[in-house]
Amino acid sequence: MTERPRTLREDQRGLSTTEYVIALGLIAIAGWLTWRTFGDHVDFGVRSSATVMLEDD
Repeated sequence: MTERPRTLREDQRGLSTTEYVIALGLIAIAGWLTWRTFGDHVDFGVRSSATVMLEDD
């Protein structure tokens, strides 16, 4: 019985690791964007409050 050598297209040994790395990268980017947006909103709120407090004096 002759076995045919595996081609790159048929080789799926590293496929799941690659998918996990891609998913982790996408999750990291989404987390960073969420954190940045949240930080911008907090920064705006703090600056607005400080401006109001300074105007009251």
